[in-house]
Amino acid sequence: MAIATDDYVLDGSLKALAEGTALHLCATQPTTFAEASSTNSLGSVTLTAGDGGGAFTIGDAGTAGRKVTVTAQSIPVTSDGTGDHIAIVDTANARLLHVTTTTSRAVLSGDTYDAALFAWTNTDAV
Repeated sequence: MAIATDDYVLDGSLKALAEGTALHLCATQPTTFAEASSTNSLGSVTLTAGDGGGAFTIGDAGTAGRKVTVTAQSIPVTSDGTGDHIAIVDTANARLLHVTTTTSRAVLSGDTYDAALFAWTNTDAV
């Protein structure tokens, strides 16, 4: 008997990630909303939430499953430090939604950090 999961189910967590309203460059891996949005944040950019037309696009990942793609973002730096993580947060609900690594780079207040496009995939059942 084969195992299968409908795209509707796979898209559920991807839609939750697409509720993100800000992307933060962080000096170390945040584990809470407060760390991502304040303690470890070196700067942030506001995101347009939702699937399509904004910062997020949910779609097919071929035979891998479904994915959410986050568009490249230019983050204004507001604090000196070395950025090595990117965090997506839902500011209205004080939620840390996703953390990923990024190329480590020393930044100064007033700089801009260019975060590359990235994707997160929900894999089809096998």
